[in-house]
Amino acid sequence: MRGKMKKRKLANATDLRKSFANHKQQASTTTKNLKKQQAKTLKSHRETVPFEKESSILLVGEEGDFSFAASLIDYHHLAPEKVVATSYDSLRDLKEKYPHVQEHISSIEASGAQIIYGIDATNLGTKILNDRKFDHIIFNFPHVGLSIKDQDRNIRANQEMLLAFFQSLQTLLSGQGTVVISLADTLPYTLWNIKSLARNTGLRLRTSRKFDGSMYPGYAHQCTIGERKHSWKGEERSARMWIFERDIDEQTDNLKRKKHSSDDDDTE
Repeated sequence: MRGKMKKRKLANATDLRKSFANHKQQASTTTKNLKKQQAKTLKSHRETVPFEKESSILLVGEEGDFSFAASLIDYHHLAPEKVVATSYDSLRDLKEKYPHVQEHISSIEASGAQIIYGIDATNLGTKILNDRKFDHIIFNFPHVGLSIKDQDRNIRANQEMLLAFFQSLQTLLSGQGTVVISLADTLPYTLWNIKSLARNTGLRLRTSRKFDGSMYPGYAHQCTIGERKHSWKGEERSARMWIFERDIDEQTDNLKRKKHSSDDDDTE
């Protein structure tokens, strides 16, 4: 009897060890899968949201009701002291256009981020901004907002606006900084030829990617003329993020050309 009990205890101990080993292996597998999933999510996040937590960011143009800036700070935990959100409109005009805007303004200011009113995206060389350098300058769904019915004139007006924007940001962009523009991936926006406009101002395309509005909870694209009263929703439509950087090769060639021209002048 004692021999049987001893064998039974040994068998139970063996089963416990096997069970413990199985649980340990399952836990290890679960941990590995979780880490893989986290790495995959992080990679997806980096590919979709091209901003780092410590980046200095300038939001310009039709920032509308500041919901994008609020989302960056609240959900992507950017350093608020390095975020500057601007609006072309005055505070008074903003409140008339977007009755709910104060909610976002209060949230942004409470975080420590800065809001500046009356900033023209085509004339960024103001004293307020001129002593700053930014890692990312963002212009979401730019549009002149003039309701021009003639498509050719509409395209030309928006191209002129973007060209002036690219030219005006040069002194504000850090050496390794990027310019991020979101545009609807449909006509007539695809006819704006944004890559060519950027290239004419010494910028080159680093990459482009789908604009995923779901990555910016709380963000709602707003029309230039005020709170939207139709179904066009930039954050839900097919759109792309165009990410530009300085064209170092082009800048080097320009410096060489200038030096060559100067040398020729000296020999005359």
